[in-house]
Amino acid sequence: MPKNILHHFPFNHRPYIFLLFAQAISNLGDFLYLIALYTVIGERWSLTPAVATVTLLCMVVPNIIFGFFAGNVSDKLIERKKVMVAADIVRCFIVFSVILTSELWQLFSLIILENVAASFFEPAKSGKLKEIVDNTSIQQAVSYSEMVNNAAKIVGPILGGILVSWIGSAWIFILDALSFILSALLLTGLPKQVSNDVRTSLRKTDKKDIAAVLRNFFSGLSLIRRSKHIFMGLLIVSAVMLVLQISDSQAIILLSRIPSYSANLFGLCLAGSGFGMLISSFILGRKKSGEKFITLLVSPILLGGGLILSGLLLHLPGVLIYLLYPVIFFICGFSFSMAVIPFNVLTQKNITVDHTGTVFGTINSVVNAAIITGIAIGGIMAQFLGVVPTFLTSGIALIVMSMVNIALKKLIFGGVGIAQSDKRTF
Repeated sequence: MPKNILHHFPFNHRPYIFLLFAQAISNLGDFLYLIALYTVIGERWSLTPAVATVTLLCMVVPNIIFGFFAGNVSDKLIERKKVMVAADIVRCFIVFSVILTSELWQLFSLIILENVAASFFEPAKSGKLKEIVDNTSIQQAVSYSEMVNNAAKIVGPILGGILVSWIGSAWIFILDALSFILSALLLTGLPKQVSNDVRTSLRKTDKKDIAAVLRNFFSGLSLIRRSKHIFMGLLIVSAVMLVLQISDSQAIILLSRIPSYSANLFGLCLAGSGFGMLISSFILGRKKSGEKFITLLVSPILLGGGLILSGLLLHLPGVLIYLLYPVIFFICGFSFSMAVIPFNVLTQKNITVDHTGTVFGTINSVVNAAIITGIAIGGIMAQFLGVVPTFLTSGIALIVMSMVNIALKKLIFGGVGIAQSDKRTF
């Protein structure tokens, strides 16, 4: 990005604006889709802990299987813009097909296919961001991207709850399909930019077998291990994700236990979470706040406290439920971003464009492996122990984890700032 516009970033940077608007439209459609999806499952089939767990597994497993392979594709084989446009078009047709499902296995199959396409989109987006944004402004770029995502979490669920009541879930899927088409059109405005000539040669030399895919994963892991801060940050973020998903995977089941529950409450809670993430993104995007690892270490305390409150306040009067639960989810969303943003900023600042997709593909695979483990544990616990004990256990574990990390922060990081951490960029 030209240095003479850095101080106006991102508003005068046209490629970034195209990317940001495409993300905003796509993300808004995604959250409309999420509300409609759970509404359809509740209307056509029984929404039990087991069904909720399988639904989430269908969303996460494809990212684990394809995440690092997709990152390598966007780094070496196919121009990133083409990957993103193709993923959006494919997801358009998949989401539209949800309307035609009549069996639960059909719905699960479409959820899997949609997330396979998404697993190609995300590493390509991270790589494209690194291509078009100067390294001195990458923190702002990441923070604004998170703000857009979280703004969609505010508007999307509330709008989804309203639209489901007004026009039905089928029209939500149609709107989501159209959002992917509009996103793809915006992405065509991005510049075509290939970071180096290695892609051409690798088209001829890379083998598409399982061994090659595993080598790509371990290659990304090797790059990550060069930085103690990235490596330890990944371990902490993955641990937080695992414990969080024990309860988060059963959030819809917990809310459905509330006597006054409706799709609007689910939407308000998701919106509260998104608003918390938005505020946190704004704060961490200012000055050097996003470069402080102390937020990563402290955030699980707030997150755990929110989960404990969620499990304890189910039987309050309906008015208090609709007032308090969005606030609790706000706290959870705020603390979640406190963990994720510093780690993303650290990673973006310490990798080169040529390795972005590979590194983020590996990170996504590791984090998603933690998520799938948490989802599985949460489903088993909710089925056999109940959803409230599951939330309480998850919350307490996060608080204990945070206290241990804070006590050992010097041993883990040798300090909590990342600005002076990794002098070498890989």
